[in-house]
Amino acid sequence: MHLRSARTSVAVAALLLLSACGKDVPDSGQSLLAYVPADTPYVYASLEPFDADLRKTWLTSMGGTQLFDVYKSMITEMGANLEREDGAEMIARVSAMMDLLRPISDPNERTPLGMAADAEVALYGYGLLPVMRVRLADAAAFEKVLSEMEKTSKSPMTTEEIGGYTVRRQQVDEIVFYVAAIEDQAVFALIPAAVDTTMREQVLGLSLPEQSLADSGSLQAAAKRYGFAPEAGVGIIDTVRLVEALADPSSAGDQALMALGSEADGEATTLDPVCLAEIKAAAALVPRMVSGSTSIDAQGMDSLSVIELPSEMAQAWSKVTAAQPGTRAPKDAWAWFGFGIDPVKMAAELGKMADKVAAAPYQCEHLSDLNTSMAEMKQGLNPMAVGMAANFTGLYVSVDKLEMDDSQMPISGEGVVALSSPAPAAVWALVKGQMDSLSAIDIGVDKGIVPVPDEMMPMPLPAKALMTDKSLALSVGPVDDERLTAIAEVDDSTPHSVVRYGISGEMYSEVYGNLMQEMTEKAAAQARIAEADALATGAEDAEELSKQREMAEEQARNAEHVGNLMRTFGAAIDYIDIRVLLTDNGIEMYQEVRLND
Repeated sequence: MHLRSARTSVAVAALLLLSACGKDVPDSGQSLLAYVPADTPYVYASLEPFDADLRKTWLTSMGGTQLFDVYKSMITEMGANLEREDGAEMIARVSAMMDLLRPISDPNERTPLGMAADAEVALYGYGLLPVMRVRLADAAAFEKVLSEMEKTSKSPMTTEEIGGYTVRRQQVDEIVFYVAAIEDQAVFALIPAAVDTTMREQVLGLSLPEQSLADSGSLQAAAKRYGFAPEAGVGIIDTVRLVEALADPSSAGDQALMALGSEADGEATTLDPVCLAEIKAAAALVPRMVSGSTSIDAQGMDSLSVIELPSEMAQAWSKVTAAQPGTRAPKDAWAWFGFGIDPVKMAAELGKMADKVAAAPYQCEHLSDLNTSMAEMKQGLNPMAVGMAANFTGLYVSVDKLEMDDSQMPISGEGVVALSSPAPAAVWALVKGQMDSLSAIDIGVDKGIVPVPDEMMPMPLPAKALMTDKSLALSVGPVDDERLTAIAEVDDSTPHSVVRYGISGEMYSEVYGNLMQEMTEKAAAQARIAEADALATGAEDAEELSKQREMAEEQARNAEHVGNLMRTFGAAIDYIDIRVLLTDNGIEMYQEVRLND
């Protein structure tokens, strides 16, 4: 592989990470889904164009060019310290190529790099081979950027006429990268060299698949089932197809790709029939992963990711969740975390899993460790321990404010900790039995909110305690009674999260931002010390101290960049709240993002 050739390919491939998005040959305006084989093992694609104004709003909120410049600066500064002689030249070229890509991150660029203002994208597998298509508004502008990148890298890609279109082609070892403007789309693809000439027209979409996702409608069906917003895109990973393609490839492209991996490892990838059957059966336990956004606008975005499980398994696991405190807590803390589970029901389901494996142990050597781990788990399900754990079904922690010292250790703050239990009075009696000093706190279901004696707190902060018929709660700092009561409440009427966590914009600004500022100041101070020492010492030591100074200055700049970015996030984001649920569909993860006005 030629290093300079690889640089161009890597730079072009970077476009894949930055969003804008056998039938007849394609037509301009053709649905992107028409190019995606219906049996693709993975896909993320737009069902409708993404509004340009909404793109501007979200790019601005996420840092836009500032975020891009942070990454560029960090890469450039890290590369500048390479000891190789050509390191500076290489980094200069990478930096120049990144400048060409910068418009993608600019909220004010409506058609960056020639991409359509109302963005459309499809990232999918032609079998295992990755392909990406992005809708273009100006193919000539896109071609111009590619040409400029080639000039900057001083390593032009070869061009070929394929199916009446001029495409760029770059071979690196046994892999061929393609990039081309075909009609109104930018197309990126990867093909093993062994099957390049026989597959490239199909992979590039110059001949359409016999059945596509546009024909099958499976992406639209997933969007309808889970309520996804079509303009935000829908993603599916078909675990069964993916595992089959990896473990037992049948297409020429997949066989060629997996052969490359086996050659690198020096081992054959062929599995015996027993292993194949067991691996496929294991994949069927998690048949599909689906993701998308249920809503997105200028105020926020709600996203959902689902790990689908077989119906019987999903229904069984959905019953292990338990009500927890904090369900109705206001989302205005700096950070929060909670979980809820029924220990008895969970132990029962884990025991059933272990029993199934014990009754029919895995025969495949690659899965044999599961036999041991399941047996050990079964032994660990001690009935007495499970019985004691049954009194603790949920926890919620709300960090409302936090004050740190110079070492970033907490010295003050306010917040609430709440524990849910079917018998909170019994839990309290058990805890008091272990700590006599707790007898000074006179709490009970009928006592309401009671103060905690100052001498019982590790810091001089006011504290209050509350027992309800389903929870125990403790507040620290000037938390008002209404907030403490709301967090202590256990709501049985809402779906119960297994895990929940969240963070506010203030946390980014006041904690992460301040942490980066302190790191900047410390690194700058180290640089000044190194510089002063260099001036006062001999030439040999001065050279080493000069390197130390340069490293400290780089650390200071990087910390400053990241700190500024954290404050940008803090100003833009109101809060991010994530909940993980076990439902009849499987494992569902909801993410709620709200932006500041």
